[in-house]
Amino acid sequence: MTEQEQEQELTSLLTIPNMISIPGVDYSVSETPITVGQFLLFCASNTIQPPKQPEPYSLNNPVVNVSYYDAEKYCIWLTQQNVATPHHNNSSHLEYSLPANDQFEFFCADHTEATPEIAVYGRTEICKVATKQPNKYNLYDYLGCVWEWQLKEKAYAVVRGGSWRTHLREYAHCVRDRYFPDFRHDDVGFRVVRRVVVPLSDVVSSAKH
Repeated sequence: MTEQEQEQELTSLLTIPNMISIPGVDYSVSETPITVGQFLLFCASNTIQPPKQPEPYSLNNPVVNVSYYDAEKYCIWLTQQNVATPHHNNSSHLEYSLPANDQFEFFCADHTEATPEIAVYGRTEICKVATKQPNKYNLYDYLGCVWEWQLKEKAYAVVRGGSWRTHLREYAHCVRDRYFPDFRHDDVGFRVVRRVVVPLSDVVSSAKH
């Protein structure tokens, strides 16, 4: 690979996540868990020290060793990037957040149990995202790969989905664990959801017309 090709590949990995629209609901979901490359862009933009990542290192690995608070800050940063550019030529904007429990249930409903075709599990080391088959919505790694943070429940934050380290017998989409929001681990990451937010003033104005 030439130096120019290497630079182009690096640029393609240091980007915001690709969002997949889900039919029948008012939000879209990141295609994969947030990757190292995607999170590094956030760190560079905010002069933040990136979290230590396990070997074998790749910008296309899911980012891990991120707390619930880290994931929340990433969502706020993504939202701020979109607020600067109004959506559909009006004052609405795109808002990013961690998935809520019912959202996770919805987008992984067609595969409630892990299989070797869709899930990375039972490994001794981390691996890149999107190495298995996607589900019917073209989402990857919602089971396996990394435990994913969800919106906080009271004092605790929930992780779901299992990870590359999880054994098959422990797998099901309903399996979850709870941690304090500052918890970090080398098999805990996250993905994001996005929805269009319309200011109340626009809703009122539209109703008057």
